[in-house]
Amino acid sequence: MKSLPTILDATGVKEVVEIEMTKEEKKKYTSNEDMFDSLIYEGLENKPELLKDYSEDVLVERIERESDVIKYGQVVDYFLILRDIVNWCKKNNILLGGGRGSSSGSLISYLFGLVNTNPLHFGLIFERFLNKGRVLSSLPDIDTDVPGEYRPAVKQYMENRFGASQVCSVGTYTTLQIKQAINDVGKIYGASVPTLRRLTKMIEDVKTEEDFLKLACKRSEINQFCFPSFRSAKSSFYSCLRYDDLSKRKVNVRMVSG
Repeated sequence: MKSLPTILDATGVKEVVEIEMTKEEKKKYTSNEDMFDSLIYEGLENKPELLKDYSEDVLVERIERESDVIKYGQVVDYFLILRDIVNWCKKNNILLGGGRGSSSGSLISYLFGLVNTNPLHFGLIFERFLNKGRVLSSLPDIDTDVPGEYRPAVKQYMENRFGASQVCSVGTYTTLQIKQAINDVGKIYGASVPTLRRLTKMIEDVKTEEDFLKLACKRSEINQFCFPSFRSAKSSFYSCLRYDDLSKRKVNVRMVSG
């Protein structure tokens, strides 16, 4: 699930979407930036092991360096919004992933509870996640995984909390050509790796379905793979062609909503 409080408009200019504090938060903090700063040190209080394992100078230097980049890129609200979503999930006993990728290099993300990895312990570098050279042109990307059955509930909360116009699902499309399609379908139907290698090597120059059919008539191994029976002709060969046809028409073979 990706939370995007900062977006790029059609001209490539960032438009910052600010989080509106709750009534309780307004009593504690004077502004979003004040809440951001305060939550960092509240996070330190909730993780006393950091104060035991690292000197105050190390912690302050890391926090100030990360905070400087985040504020420079005007993405403070990104962290506040994602924290709000994560906290709601935890309160509702929704299992969350521990955080993937370069976001684990952020100590502030760790203090906010967005990732479960202490970057200081593993020597992870914050600049792989965010730096001043890219924060103005690209957005932070913290992947927060939730079980599929809870995705609608999480999305509904986001729409209720931040407005339906601020929430969307993101689709990832993967397309395959016939060579890869045969590999994938062949594995599903139990074809051996050596067999699939020989087949794909035979069809290196094949560009169209018609070419593939002609080659299947000439090469016995392809013929046996595709047409050992009417049933397998439909189950394996037809599956490959349909898989490839999806690629040619730029239709998704697999879609993962975000």
